[in-house]
Amino acid sequence: MKIEAPESDYLYIQDSQIPNAGKGLFTAIDIYPNEIISLFKGEILSNKEAQKRVSEGNDRYFINMLDGSILDSMNVDCFAKYANDAEAFSKSHSKIIPKSH
Repeated sequence: MKIEAPESDYLYIQDSQIPNAGKGLFTAIDIYPNEIISLFKGEILSNKEAQKRVSEGNDRYFINMLDGSILDSMNVDCFAKYANDAEAFSKSHSKIIPKSH
């Protein structure tokens, strides 16, 4: 279930609580299991363009999609790109749900 309110009404970005992690995504409301809190937006990249951006160090907001494509959220306003999986620090409950057409 997706929250029926603009993301800016309940999400905000601030310094992460994870040391040296940059910015993080936070919520001003309770989030329930399996609730969709934000949608990724961005540019679908070819493998060639993705490799170019990796070599330039411009791959901080890549998402590997289930179909094998790569979504780059670097140059778009998108709360979801600040959601940190952080598996090295704790168990994450985030997941990517493909958009149905």
